Amino acid sequence: MERLIGICLGASSVGLVETINGKTREFKEKYQGNLSSAIEWLTIKAGISEKSRVVVTGRKRRNNASFKSVSEPEAIQRALKEFELNELPDSIVSFGGQTILAYKIDKRGRIVDAQTFNKCGSGTGDFFLQQIKRLGFNSVNEAITAASEKEAFGNPYIPASRCSVFCKSDCTHACNEHKATSAQIVAGICKMIAGKISELLSKIEAKKIWVVGGGSRIAPVINYLEKSGYDVIIPEFANNFEAWGASLIASDGNIFPKMLNGEMFSRSEKLFSSLPPLNNFSSRVEFKEMPRSEARAGDRCILAIDAGSTTTKLVLMRLNDLSIVSSYYGYTLGKPHIATLEGLNLMRKDNCAPIEIAGIVTTGSGRNLVETFLTDYKIKTPNGGLISQAVAVNEIICHAAAAEYFNPGVATILEIGGQDAKYTLLANGVPVDFAMNEACSAGTGSFLA
Repeated sequence: MERLIGICLGASSVGLVETINGKTREFKEKYQGNLSSAIEWLTIKAGISEKSRVVVTGRKRRNNASFKSVSEPEAIQRALKEFELNELPDSIVSFGGQTILAYKIDKRGRIVDAQTFNKCGSGTGDFFLQQIKRLGFNSVNEAITAASEKEAFGNPYIPASRCSVFCKSDCTHACNEHKATSAQIVAGICKMIAGKISELLSKIEAKKIWVVGGGSRIAPVINYLEKSGYDVIIPEFANNFEAWGASLIASDGNIFPKMLNGEMFSRSEKLFSSLPPLNNFSSRVEFKEMPRSEARAGDRCILAIDAGSTTTKLVLMRLNDLSIVSSYYGYTLGKPHIATLEGLNLMRKDNCAPIEIAGIVTTGSGRNLVETFLTDYKIKTPNGGLISQAVAVNEIICHAAAAEYFNPGVATILEIGGQDAKYTLLANGVPVDFAMNEACSAGTGSFLA
């Protein structure tokens, strides 16, 4: 039984195309950079033996393979040989998890040029998946369906595209401030991605294009490209086009695995340098916490709400001893008012004692929306009473108050938030200057996540 296998080791997923006795099938699995997981999946799914013909493609990770490896352009060019010359496009757009490349194809089906973006990941497949999760969609199909609706597709909210984290911030604030619906934001992201692809295609003067890779399944992106005047085709095996090309190379000659110590992949190669473990420096860090206790009947409390870009936090603090009697931490998911309401409902269940809410303060990027929501819609406090008035306060002021409480006379605050990082200079407990990251948000909380 002849078995031909093509494998594409991408930055965040592994694709496999297998042909047995003329019958071809394909698989794809995300592994989020965990090569060991990809190896385990391949071992189970492929069942590779010494009688298999195997060719691996992909980026740097293909060098870990014990098999013959080829570059992605080689795999794509081999796949193009399966088509008639008059069927071929001007360009193939490889829309992957971490990169988007546009290959220029000449009249003889050869790759003669390639264009890609700089190192920023905004607009790639993984970026799209991150955003729909943050916006509260349960699946890719749900997000695509919502963005394809006439109201969203025809009136998209287009975020900033110069930086992936700035783009995320723009999407988050648009939701937090009710500038657009989640569906309009997803449609805007799709239009932004289509615009980036158009920018690449303009450099190679292409109009008839094939889109391959996992991103080829994001229908609104394809529709926006067509609306821009491109003739777009999703070819056979588009989701695993490079792996298919690799399997065809395997069929061209006597290529068999050469196992290294019985393994398909070398696990020893390090792809980047490392630093000492952070816990080596734990003695230089001091954590400050407020005291905690149970709520008592008659307690006078302050309800504080931080409606952040990534997470929403609620704290119920007793005034006479500044103890935290209840708290909540949850994801904002683009809807700070809903996250706040969920937190209030959970805190209400946990606090049965009759208490008095002496004041309510909101802060964070969604503070104004939450303040209006709590006041206008007569939301109940954790003690069951109605909120008559809430006050919105800038988070820099809140940072200063907390820092001065824990460390009187402190002069410097460094805050790493979900979407930005800030430096604040204090004088006698009062913020007198601050600075934010202005060009790139790599290193913020959501970037680390």
